[in-house]
Amino acid sequence: MARVFQASLLLSFVLSGCVAPDAGAVYRHSEPKNGKLVPLTPEISKSIHSGIKNVLKYPDSAKFGNIVAGEVGGKIVVCGWVNARNSFGGYTGMQPFTGHMRNQTSEFIVSAIHDTDIGLDWVRKDCFKEGIYLPDSPA
Repeated sequence: MARVFQASLLLSFVLSGCVAPDAGAVYRHSEPKNGKLVPLTPEISKSIHSGIKNVLKYPDSAKFGNIVAGEVGGKIVVCGWVNARNSFGGYTGMQPFTGHMRNQTSEFIVSAIHDTDIGLDWVRKDCFKEGIYLPDSPA
């Protein structure tokens, strides 16, 4: 009985190291670390929506969630959420995306749209690296 207890105690110690901390906890600040938030004017929003739709299979199906933009080092970096139809015609659920404005109010260049937990972490880290915090909530 003591060996079973020791084995289960050892297993619990080993497995406790496998629990990932809340990855979103460090991304909850609102201001970019090395820049300033940029208001989403109708022109900027239109450019973001257009850029995202250009890379989707069914562009007219796009539904946008929270989006945040910040000016860092002279460029506008954007992080947010989008939901759209996939190849099977069903909605995928909100997916995180990141990109940047080519000029202050012109073309939006998509860096990534991800549909996995690993992809979410990648987008969060990419946004964080630029000083922008991906909104925790998609909508």
